[in-house]
Amino acid sequence: MMSLDKTTSYEELLAWGKRMERYISGEVVFNCELKIDGLAMSLLYEAGKLTRAATRGDGEVGEDVTANVATISAVPKSLGPGAPEVLEVRGEIFMTVRAFEALNQRQAGAVAAPSSTLATLLRDPCARRTPR
Repeated sequence: MMSLDKTTSYEELLAWGKRMERYISGEVVFNCELKIDGLAMSLLYEAGKLTRAATRGDGEVGEDVTANVATISAVPKSLGPGAPEVLEVRGEIFMTVRAFEALNQRQAGAVAAPSSTLATLLRDPCARRTPR
């Protein structure tokens, strides 16, 4: 997996692509996705119900943040008919730029970055303070 080396413009991306063509034989096709600066999360559903939400933690043992994640409207609390008996979903929980800027305004600019802010909020013992 080759690094983009903090490529920030279309021209830099094209130059990077040309460098990569030296390593790849045949037709080269690229797929780009937005980078999401979020918090890695594992959601466990049992019998169609959300039973656990955990962070990656130290890589071996995660933190249980189920109560706080359950307050986030975008996270389904239950799955529809036909869901497997046990399902683990892994992904990122992230804060939109608009939500981050609004929080930063309320906190008088004290918030550093969306991912570290999420980590702090999801660990808060008071789930009512978790962004919805």
